[in-house]
Amino acid sequence: MIVLPAKAVHKGDYFAMGDSVEIAGEVDGDVYLLASQAVIDGKVTGDILVLGGSVEISGEVLNNVRAVAGQILISGKVKNNVTALGGNVQLISSADIGGNVVIVAGNVDLSAQIGSDATVVASNLRISSQIKNKVQAYVGQMRITSRSQIGGNVDYRSSNQAYIDEGAEIGGSVTMHSSLMQELTRETWIEGILVGSKVAAMLMNFLYTLVVAIILLKVYPRNLESTLEILHKRPWKALGFGLVLLIALPLTALVLLMTILGVPFALTLLAANVIGLYTAKVYSIFWASNWLFAKIGMKAGRLSTFCSGQVCYFALTAIPVFGLLIAFAAMLFGLGAGVLAQTKRSLFQPKNGS
Repeated sequence: MIVLPAKAVHKGDYFAMGDSVEIAGEVDGDVYLLASQAVIDGKVTGDILVLGGSVEISGEVLNNVRAVAGQILISGKVKNNVTALGGNVQLISSADIGGNVVIVAGNVDLSAQIGSDATVVASNLRISSQIKNKVQAYVGQMRITSRSQIGGNVDYRSSNQAYIDEGAEIGGSVTMHSSLMQELTRETWIEGILVGSKVAAMLMNFLYTLVVAIILLKVYPRNLESTLEILHKRPWKALGFGLVLLIALPLTALVLLMTILGVPFALTLLAANVIGLYTAKVYSIFWASNWLFAKIGMKAGRLSTFCSGQVCYFALTAIPVFGLLIAFAAMLFGLGAGVLAQTKRSLFQPKNGS
């Protein structure tokens, strides 16, 4: 561990390499760091160049900051520019950047005051900063909160529309461009493959659901009847139980993974969890289609009824946002009812010889 104490003053450039480097004093020159963890809460009159696992700058830098790290957090004052490359980069509200900000990272959170432009390449970008000039971004998702004050244009390239909260102040225009991948693949055979792969995935999902339904009908009819009875008589209990299972099963698997002896059980539980979540909707489709077709006077419980309900289900889940809610509800109802039915059968199943 290397420390420059709070009242110490280092004249000239400062070089340090170690597991942990902390600069609490003053460096009258540039700082060059290579560390697993670097903390700078003192004063640096020159530039900071740092390569590390985790970097935190809460002090005052009178020139530029250039950082490459897994985690980068800036909460202090930087008189000129910030250039950062990292996994997660945060410029929090107490930070004051006098010049430009250039960031390439997985996740970026800008809440600082920025005295010029901000250029960001990221998977996820959140902006709640006061930015004097323009914002240029190449992102997967971008959100501009109501706290944002941007003096110039917002120009971004993405596959998704940005979320801009009401109350966000943008002095210029907001312009969205298609992502580079979209432009390269537009009207080409690659675009056809990408679209075709989505269609193929949907068809595979449809066929898988149909096959599971046929197996339940032909091989496990009693299990199906018990589950549908639970859904018919106690739907809200099934929903609540499904929600509990959705939380409890992954947590149990995580706890088991922490122990050597529990790893095989955890992997088995995770596999069963995935299969169960993916299959649970079959019970809900049976239940909903039986109820609907009974209401209109058609005979319920046959495979043809399920197929009709399945088509309706997949049509509904194709609707943005609403479809996700339908799929999530179907999973919870089916999961809870399936486990409750199995538990009920286990409890009341007669023992051998009785």
